Amino acid sequence: MKKQTTFLFIFIAVIAIKVSAQCSTDFLFPVKLGTTKYQAINSLNLIDNIIDLRFEDERIICKYRTHNCIIVSDHVVVLNFANNILYNMSIGIFFEPKNLKGCLENYTQILNSLKNEYPVSIDFISYNDTIHEEQIGEGYWFYESEKDTDKIYKASIEYGFEFEWKWNNLLGRNVESKNVASYRLSIEINN
Repeated sequence: MKKQTTFLFIFIAVIAIKVSAQCSTDFLFPVKLGTTKYQAINSLNLIDNIIDLRFEDERIICKYRTHNCIIVSDHVVVLNFANNILYNMSIGIFFEPKNLKGCLENYTQILNSLKNEYPVSIDFISYNDTIHEEQIGEGYWFYESEKDTDKIYKASIEYGFEFEWKWNNLLGRNVESKNVASYRLSIEINN
């Protein structure tokens, strides 16, 4: 009986480590910071589940199907380069208005993984651009040490919602409708 209990404990621990590793920044992003644009393009062209790949001057945008960490059908990764070196990566994931649960499950899983990777985190609240006192999201900035908190964050995660915009004939422009169009999960890594 003792052997079975020990085996079960080890089995569960291995599964927990595997699930946690699936949401590490190395697993979330298809390439590594510091690579050249040439290396990034070659790496991306080897990935089977990329749906769309676009190139701009200092940016690559790729849409690809999900993996075990992110529970949606597809998402967008943006890779930003300076002097031909990858310095910033971000993921944008959008969930249907009725899928807040899926958004929060992904947020919690990735948040826990980031907390394991980066020792220092600071929480923040996102506010609406048009109504500054209205909270529309929340998240965390991550740093490698306490002394780095006055610099740009090393990683961030945020979830929130996007409002629908509708045309207002009287004003002659689009205005927020206050209906939730989607829930958004954003992850960003900086070098």
